[in-house]
Amino acid sequence: PVRRIEVKGRVGDDPTVIVTPNEWTQGVRHGASYWLYVVVGAGQREPRLLRIQDPVRRLEKQADRLTVVKGWVLPGRAIEKVAEGRR
Repeated sequence: PVRRIEVKGRVGDDPTVIVTPNEWTQGVRHGASYWLYVVVGAGQREPRLLRIQDPVRRLEKQADRLTVVKGWVLPGRAIEKVAEGRR
């Protein structure tokens, strides 16, 4: 059987990871053949390997979608209203 594996490593004991939009899409696309492997305590004496088959289906209700802030839009009217030295 085919096993598509995404591997994430964590130095500490918290297995929280960020999944990219592409990784999420691949998880949706490949379903049960897609696996998430999380190595917790990477680089330590006894790292743990957590394996999750079909992580999107199994974790989607607990997943928090990240919103990336690229900047802020400052409307021209608001700028004109608060600008010093306006006429």
